[in-house]
Amino acid sequence: MYVIHGEAELASLLQRHTCLN
Repeated sequence: MYVIHGEAELASLLQRHTCLN
């Protein structure tokens, strides 16, 4: 499972979603 431990991981996830958009 993937657990978010900070803003860095959140930012990378958001970047992936924006790339898909």
